[in-house]
Amino acid sequence: MTTLRPYTTDQKMADLLLSNPRLLTLFERMGLRLGFGERSVEEVCAEQGVSAHLLVAMSNIVDERNSAPSIDRLVRDDLRPIVDFLRLSHHNYTEHYFPTLHDHIHTMAAALSARQREIINSFYDVYETEVLKHFHYEEQTVFPYIESLISGTRGEGFTIGDFAETHSDIDEKLADLLNIIIKYLPDADEAMASHAVLRDIYRIEEELAAHTLIENRLLVPLAARIEKGAER
Repeated sequence: MTTLRPYTTDQKMADLLLSNPRLLTLFERMGLRLGFGERSVEEVCAEQGVSAHLLVAMSNIVDERNSAPSIDRLVRDDLRPIVDFLRLSHHNYTEHYFPTLHDHIHTMAAALSARQREIINSFYDVYETEVLKHFHYEEQTVFPYIESLISGTRGEGFTIGDFAETHSDIDEKLADLLNIIIKYLPDADEAMASHAVLRDIYRIEEELAAHTLIENRLLVPLAARIEKGAER
């Protein structure tokens, strides 16, 4: 398998998006406007008020070119766009992705036996509740703390280490659900509703994996560095 070279700030901005359409969602959440021409990542980011080093780091994570990018060139102000990105991600999950998956799950389950329907619906409902609880914790506790670091007034009674210690991958149960559907559930209806469920899960699983890496590899270490007073 060929290993793709990580993106850099001197590459043409258009080449990033042309190389992988998955980056479009990242660009949208970072507020990048199209019309890049032949300008580099650094030039476009300077024009549009986006951190070039942060964009490259996040692009490398999303495109799986470098899941552990260096944070050496990131600064305190880079925490804000990371939090904004994560908040927009939460909004998309809760307002679009999960409601769609919920509907597809229950449509699929309606064609199954009563026992199968109960198992699938219950499994998914528990999973969705756990994810929403995780998002709520970040929105109510983690992000306000990060904002206190940005403003230079570190909050009391919490550290980013507390988040890192309790932070777990929220996409693990999606893998379990994939296995159940693919291996054990028949396509009980002619419309093959299970295929719609699988497409939803694959999309959410992919995004949640990048979401978790951005938190673990960018948000947490950058916040920890600022906590220690090592900010330049």
